Amino acid sequence: MTTHPPQTRILATEPLSAQPASAAPDRLGRLITIAATAMFVATGGAALSVLFDATGGISVDRVLLIALLLNIALILFGWRRDAAMREAALLNAAAEARALAQATRDPLTGLVNRRALVEDGCAMIAQAKRRYKAVALLMINIDQFRRINHHHGHAIGDALLREFADVIAVIAPAGALIARPGGDGFACA
Repeated sequence: MTTHPPQTRILATEPLSAQPASAAPDRLGRLITIAATAMFVATGGAALSVLFDATGGISVDRVLLIALLLNIALILFGWRRDAAMREAALLNAAAEARALAQATRDPLTGLVNRRALVEDGCAMIAQAKRRYKAVALLMINIDQFRRINHHHGHAIGDALLREFADVIAVIAPAGALIARPGGDGFACA
């Protein structure tokens, strides 16, 4: 009398390690085949015709088919992940550039601020020392600027600051460091 092993029901919620050893590879193979086939169909499906013969049966060894489909699925996943990583890197670089500009530029005039004036000024002085050149720093304040803001409003005061920055930029020599350290003050080196 022959005894058969008891039938084991495989539930989708069971991990593969908890399923019988004979069922796990078969179930895993089916899942990989289904996932890779779905990816092929979603991406055009033209290569599937090579894998199936005219009668609709599989024309290559099942293990090789599963390995091929898994490799293709991994390649597609890698391409997608690479594209996502490249996009994230570009977004991070753009955000870093914006943060640097906000940290070193005056938003009203577009000139460098006090922080950048100190850093760029030190670099300018060091370069001038190496070349045995002199550096001059011109500090300019707009007299009675507070009165202009009080009598004519902040919009007019802001327009005056922008116009003043434009005039300094036109007058200053090429390569000059022009800054607005704050308030109604400007610097040119």
